[in-house]
Amino acid sequence: MIPAQKRIFLHLGIHRTGSTRIQKWCFQNDQFLRRNGIYYTHNGIPRREFGHHFIAQHFGSFVKYSDKILMEKILTEFDESECLDFIISSEDFSLFTKQNVSDFLDFFRGYQILPIVFRRKDVEWVISSWKKVIELGLESQSLRNYARHNLYRIDMTQYKRIWGPLHKVLQFEDTDPLINFLKIFSVSDYSHKLNDFKINRSSDIKYLFVKRFFGGTFFYQPLLFLCRFHVVTAIARIWYRREYHNLMKYLKSRSL
Repeated sequence: MIPAQKRIFLHLGIHRTGSTRIQKWCFQNDQFLRRNGIYYTHNGIPRREFGHHFIAQHFGSFVKYSDKILMEKILTEFDESECLDFIISSEDFSLFTKQNVSDFLDFFRGYQILPIVFRRKDVEWVISSWKKVIELGLESQSLRNYARHNLYRIDMTQYKRIWGPLHKVLQFEDTDPLINFLKIFSVSDYSHKLNDFKINRSSDIKYLFVKRFFGGTFFYQPLLFLCRFHVVTAIARIWYRREYHNLMKYLKSRSL
């Protein structure tokens, strides 16, 4: 009898589509998944996180990181597991080039790779992503410019071009992303396992406003204190309405 081929369900993200919720649930319920023939390794996960970012970074070219010992350990772990299905999840896979994909597929040759990606409406994704990078101190450009430089990341054709046929393209807005993700697998009832995790939301507008313009300066902490007063909230709302208006003008000009 020919043994069934093992499958890797590769969750690519993308960022700001509920990936952390999915990763945290799989991490905390790994034994439940294993009883259903699905393996979610705890290797390749940075401390205090839940996704396999070290795996993605090992094969990716966006950061200088390589750990051959870790990867050999993971491959041995998969080969020796009685499970037939494996989940690897990291938003960093969405940053892969064709060469990165080729290296990944070559390493896991013998496994069937099934890419899964979540899509989100353009406006919602751009705003959510822009807010998050400001919150993290990684971005200072306007919402319009951020959209101009990053909208390509929610174009599904690029993932099909780089990864080949996608196993699933799930819509973020359809339902809870975690439930949408779990429906892919033939598992027993998991409703009792759906813990009430906090959703990874962006900060309030007034805090983003202060971070955007004063982050890293002497004024940052005093202004954070002033955020409790209505005047800062009013200024922040005016700023955000202007950013949103310029974004919509830009998106309209793209569709013409």
